[in-house]
Amino acid sequence: MIDIEADIPLGEAIRPSALAQSRVYKADARAILIPALVLAGAIILSTTFGWLLAMLSLTLQSMASLLWIAGAFLGLIAALRIFSAQHMRGFLAGLRDMGSPAFFHTRFNFDEKGMAISSQRSSWRAPWTSVLFVMPAPDHWLVQVDTTTLAFPRRIFADSEQEKAFLDLAVQALTPEAKARSTLTR
Repeated sequence: MIDIEADIPLGEAIRPSALAQSRVYKADARAILIPALVLAGAIILSTTFGWLLAMLSLTLQSMASLLWIAGAFLGLIAALRIFSAQHMRGFLAGLRDMGSPAFFHTRFNFDEKGMAISSQRSSWRAPWTSVLFVMPAPDHWLVQVDTTTLAFPRRIFADSEQEKAFLDLAVQALTPEAKARSTLTR
Protein backbone atom coordinates (compact mmCIF):
# COMPACT_ATOMS: atom_id res chain seq x y z
CA MET A 1 0.00 0.00 0.00
CA ILE A 2 1.12 3.53 -0.72
CA ASP A 3 -0.17 6.16 1.70
CA ILE A 4 0.61 9.79 0.86
CA GLU A 5 -0.55 13.10 2.30
CA ALA A 6 0.06 16.47 0.66
CA ASP A 7 -1.26 20.04 0.68
CA ILE A 8 -2.64 20.74 -2.80
CA PRO A 9 -3.47 24.41 -3.59
CA LEU A 10 -6.90 25.26 -4.97
CA GLY A 11 -6.89 24.99 -8.76
CA GLU A 12 -3.54 23.21 -9.08
CA ALA A 13 -5.09 20.41 -11.17
CA ILE A 14 -6.89 22.66 -13.64
CA ARG A 15 -3.97 23.26 -16.05
CA PRO A 16 -2.70 19.66 -15.91
CA SER A 17 -6.22 18.36 -16.56
CA ALA A 18 -6.32 20.51 -19.71
CA LEU A 19 -3.16 18.70 -20.83
CA ALA A 20 -4.84 15.34 -20.24
CA GLN A 21 -7.87 16.50 -22.21
CA SER A 22 -5.63 17.55 -25.09
CA ARG A 23 -4.44 13.95 -25.30
CA VAL A 24 -8.05 12.85 -25.79
CA TYR A 25 -8.81 15.33 -28.58
CA LYS A 26 -6.80 17.87 -30.54
CA ALA A 27 -8.69 20.10 -32.91
CA ASP A 28 -7.64 19.90 -36.52
CA ALA A 29 -7.55 22.75 -39.03
CA ARG A 30 -11.18 22.11 -39.99
CA ALA A 31 -12.27 22.78 -36.39
CA ILE A 32 -10.81 26.28 -36.64
CA LEU A 33 -11.48 26.91 -40.34
CA ILE A 34 -15.26 26.47 -40.23
CA PRO A 35 -15.84 28.92 -37.34
CA ALA A 36 -13.37 31.37 -38.95
CA LEU A 37 -15.34 31.20 -42.22
CA VAL A 38 -18.58 31.85 -40.33
CA LEU A 39 -17.03 34.90 -38.66
CA ALA A 40 -15.59 36.19 -41.94
CA GLY A 41 -18.91 35.56 -43.71
CA ALA A 42 -20.82 37.55 -41.09
CA ILE A 43 -18.39 40.45 -41.39
CA ILE A 44 -18.55 40.41 -45.20
CA LEU A 45 -22.35 40.24 -45.19
CA SER A 46 -22.70 43.09 -42.72
CA THR A 47 -20.19 45.18 -44.69
CA THR A 48 -22.08 44.48 -47.92
CA PHE A 49 -25.39 45.48 -46.34
CA GLY A 50 -23.69 48.61 -45.01
CA TRP A 51 -22.57 49.55 -48.53
CA LEU A 52 -26.07 48.89 -49.86
CA LEU A 53 -27.57 51.10 -47.18
CA ALA A 54 -25.13 53.88 -48.06
CA MET A 55 -26.03 53.57 -51.76
CA LEU A 56 -29.76 53.64 -51.05
CA SER A 57 -29.81 56.63 -48.76
CA LEU A 58 -27.33 59.03 -47.22
CA THR A 59 -29.39 59.09 -44.03
CA LEU A 60 -28.90 55.33 -43.65
CA GLN A 61 -25.15 55.61 -44.23
CA SER A 62 -24.54 56.26 -40.52
CA MET A 63 -25.95 52.81 -39.74
CA ALA A 64 -23.23 51.07 -41.76
CA SER A 65 -20.77 51.09 -38.86
CA LEU A 66 -23.36 49.77 -36.44
CA LEU A 67 -24.29 47.06 -38.91
CA TRP A 68 -20.65 46.02 -39.26
CA ILE A 69 -20.23 45.85 -35.46
CA ALA A 70 -23.45 43.84 -35.07
CA GLY A 71 -22.42 41.47 -37.87
CA ALA A 72 -18.97 40.94 -36.39
CA PHE A 73 -20.43 40.33 -32.93
CA LEU A 74 -23.07 37.88 -34.17
CA GLY A 75 -20.47 36.16 -36.35
CA LEU A 76 -18.14 35.79 -33.38
CA ILE A 77 -20.90 34.28 -31.26
CA ALA A 78 -21.82 31.84 -34.04
CA ALA A 79 -18.16 30.93 -34.60
CA LEU A 80 -17.58 30.24 -30.91
CA ARG A 81 -20.73 28.10 -30.66
CA ILE A 82 -19.69 26.06 -33.70
CA PHE A 83 -16.15 25.63 -32.37
CA SER A 84 -17.46 24.59 -28.95
CA ALA A 85 -19.87 22.02 -30.44
CA GLN A 86 -17.14 20.58 -32.71
CA HIS A 87 -14.72 20.37 -29.80
CA MET A 88 -17.26 18.57 -27.58
CA ARG A 89 -18.09 16.06 -30.33
CA GLY A 90 -14.39 15.42 -30.93
CA PHE A 91 -13.62 15.09 -27.22
CA LEU A 92 -16.44 12.58 -26.64
CA ALA A 93 -15.43 10.62 -29.75
CA GLY A 94 -11.86 10.53 -28.43
CA LEU A 95 -13.03 9.16 -25.09
CA ARG A 96 -15.09 6.47 -26.87
CA ASP A 97 -12.07 5.56 -29.00
CA MET A 98 -10.03 5.12 -25.81
CA GLY A 99 -12.59 2.71 -24.38
CA SER A 100 -15.11 4.80 -22.46
CA PRO A 101 -18.57 3.29 -22.78
CA ALA A 102 -21.40 5.26 -24.34
CA PHE A 103 -23.51 4.78 -21.18
CA PHE A 104 -22.60 4.37 -17.52
CA HIS A 105 -25.01 2.47 -15.29
CA THR A 106 -24.72 4.73 -12.26
CA ARG A 107 -25.98 4.55 -8.68
CA PHE A 108 -26.65 7.79 -6.81
CA ASN A 109 -26.91 7.75 -3.02
CA PHE A 110 -27.83 10.77 -0.94
CA ASP A 111 -27.92 10.57 2.85
CA GLU A 112 -27.41 12.86 5.85
CA LYS A 113 -23.61 12.44 5.58
CA GLY A 114 -23.23 13.30 1.91
CA MET A 115 -23.56 11.98 -1.59
CA ALA A 116 -22.05 8.98 -3.31
CA ILE A 117 -21.89 8.20 -7.00
CA SER A 118 -20.74 4.85 -8.29
CA SER A 119 -20.64 3.01 -11.59
CA GLN A 120 -18.86 -0.08 -12.89
CA ARG A 121 -15.81 2.07 -13.60
CA SER A 122 -15.51 4.49 -10.66
CA SER A 123 -16.94 5.72 -7.39
CA TRP A 124 -16.93 9.08 -5.70
CA ARG A 125 -18.18 10.38 -2.35
CA ALA A 126 -18.45 13.89 -0.91
CA PRO A 127 -19.73 15.02 2.47
CA TRP A 128 -22.34 17.78 2.52
CA THR A 129 -19.86 19.95 4.43
CA SER A 130 -17.68 20.15 1.29
CA VAL A 131 -20.52 21.39 -0.92
CA LEU A 132 -20.15 25.08 -1.85
CA PHE A 133 -23.62 25.45 -3.42
CA VAL A 134 -26.50 23.63 -5.10
CA MET A 135 -28.35 25.18 -8.01
CA PRO A 136 -30.88 24.17 -10.65
CA ALA A 137 -30.12 23.93 -14.36
CA PRO A 138 -32.77 23.21 -16.99
CA ASP A 139 -32.37 19.41 -16.78
CA HIS A 140 -29.99 18.90 -13.85
CA TRP A 141 -29.19 19.79 -10.28
CA LEU A 142 -25.66 21.19 -10.11
CA VAL A 143 -23.64 20.60 -6.96
CA GLN A 144 -20.32 22.44 -6.63
CA VAL A 145 -17.69 20.67 -4.50
CA ASP A 146 -14.53 22.78 -4.60
CA THR A 147 -13.31 22.57 -8.23
CA THR A 148 -15.67 19.70 -9.15
CA THR A 149 -19.16 20.33 -10.50
CA LEU A 150 -21.52 17.39 -10.20
CA ALA A 151 -24.49 17.40 -12.57
CA PHE A 152 -27.32 15.19 -11.33
CA PRO A 153 -29.89 14.67 -14.11
CA ARG A 154 -33.39 15.43 -12.87
CA ARG A 155 -34.57 12.26 -14.63
CA ILE A 156 -32.78 10.11 -12.00
CA PHE A 157 -35.49 10.99 -9.48
CA ALA A 158 -38.46 8.62 -9.67
CA ASP A 159 -40.90 11.50 -9.17
CA SER A 160 -41.19 15.04 -7.86
CA GLU A 161 -41.46 13.71 -4.29
CA GLN A 162 -38.06 12.01 -4.53
CA GLU A 163 -36.56 15.20 -6.02
CA LYS A 164 -38.11 17.18 -3.14
CA ALA A 165 -36.60 14.70 -0.65
CA PHE A 166 -33.17 15.40 -2.20
CA LEU A 167 -33.71 19.16 -1.81
CA ASP A 168 -34.97 18.73 1.77
CA LEU A 169 -31.86 16.70 2.58
CA ALA A 170 -29.66 19.43 1.08
CA VAL A 171 -31.45 22.08 3.16
CA GLN A 172 -30.83 20.05 6.32
CA ALA A 173 -27.23 19.07 5.57
CA LEU A 174 -25.62 22.07 3.85
CA THR A 175 -23.57 24.52 5.86
CA PRO A 176 -25.25 27.91 6.44
CA GLU A 177 -22.80 29.52 3.96
CA ALA A 178 -23.57 26.92 1.29
CA LYS A 179 -27.32 27.34 1.86
CA ALA A 180 -26.96 31.10 1.38
CA ARG A 181 -25.21 30.55 -1.98
CA SER A 182 -27.67 27.87 -3.12
CA THR A 183 -30.91 27.98 -5.04
CA LEU A 184 -32.91 25.05 -3.75
CA THR A 185 -36.10 25.54 -5.71
CA ARG A 186 -36.92 24.64 -9.29
